[in-house]
Amino acid sequence: CIARFGLMHEIVSDNGTQFTSAKFRSFLEANGVRLVLTSPGHPATNGQAENSVKTFKASLLKSFASGSTNVKEIVANFLLGYRSATHCSTGTSPAQLMLGRQPRSTLDLLRNNDRGVPSKEVKK
Repeated sequence: CIARFGLMHEIVSDNGTQFTSAKFRSFLEANGVRLVLTSPGHPATNGQAENSVKTFKASLLKSFASGSTNVKEIVANFLLGYRSATHCSTGTSPAQLMLGRQPRSTLDLLRNNDRGVPSKEVKK
């Protein structure tokens, strides 16, 4: 994440030991990143992250229930769908916010060709 997008201004986290260790705090301090810890036993404080985890777990369980066993494929499909879906808090998708466009998916094959490429060329 840091290699791709650079340092964040702050991290909001639960009180997990991976976020409260002296080594991690030293890293944050050296890089000017503020750590905000949520109240222990009160996960609603970090609602967006908790909702994301809840959504992922539900999707994972449905995939396993339908007979899927390839975890890498399940996660990749979930991430594409989640990142392409409009989120109520922003009114747009995470992909649109990050990329400035929606990712192309197999659903686009069912839609009209909106790229201006003649249909004959698309079929080749």
